[in-house]
Amino acid sequence: MCHTSLEKDIGDFSLKVDEGQNCFSGSQLSDNQSTEVPKSKFPIIIYSSRTHSQLKQVIRELKTTNYRPRMGVLGSREQMCIRDDVRQLRGRAQNVACHTLCKRRKCRHHLNVSEFMKNHQDIGNDPFDIEDLVKIGRTKDACPYYISRELHKVVDILFAPYNYLIDPGNRSSLSGISWSNAVLIFDEAHNLDSICADAASFDLPSSYLTACIAEAKECIDLCIEKRALERATDKRHDPETYSILRGVTCYNQN
Repeated sequence: MCHTSLEKDIGDFSLKVDEGQNCFSGSQLSDNQSTEVPKSKFPIIIYSSRTHSQLKQVIRELKTTNYRPRMGVLGSREQMCIRDDVRQLRGRAQNVACHTLCKRRKCRHHLNVSEFMKNHQDIGNDPFDIEDLVKIGRTKDACPYYISRELHKVVDILFAPYNYLIDPGNRSSLSGISWSNAVLIFDEAHNLDSICADAASFDLPSSYLTACIAEAKECIDLCIEKRALERATDKRHDPETYSILRGVTCYNQN
């Protein structure tokens, strides 16, 4: 693919820099200078795959070429967090801890992101994967997760797993993307059916079902007891009214 053709397809990009050039040699900017980089007038390309290992392979291939679209990669806190106490957590507990610390301005890695983006506006000009970004974050003491969140607003091509595009919550968090002006590429799209099903599903632990059955049986027993004590004719306390509920509990127990 020729230089002009690729530039037309994905926007402005720079050719591969010399190996001796430091891609983090940006100068200190004053506080009144904008940290925002003008967005390309061309559509953003979002390359999505099922796993991060597959994305890593694609990024590795990009590194072997001379083409340098400005790129970014998205990942989870579990993969990118460099704060030791939060990094040991998992799932919702990790997300809540991160949100709380950032809101209270207690995480220095998060506080350093703004300054990092000011001083390194060329980040993304050289391809990097999640492991590379984590190394950069540790070296510069800035949060890799929030660096990627800032960078996604100005890139030409963004690498992300399926769930960032399919899950409404993840997709809405990507506020820097104009979806009406984006090119979406799904690698191995035959996996999309199962990914969409997972995104629209939820887990129902057996303990929840057991608790529901117990409550349903208790409701039936209370109605029988109340009817016997009051000799009521009120249909609301007629055990037969709960025959369907009784059938459901018996079915679930079996």
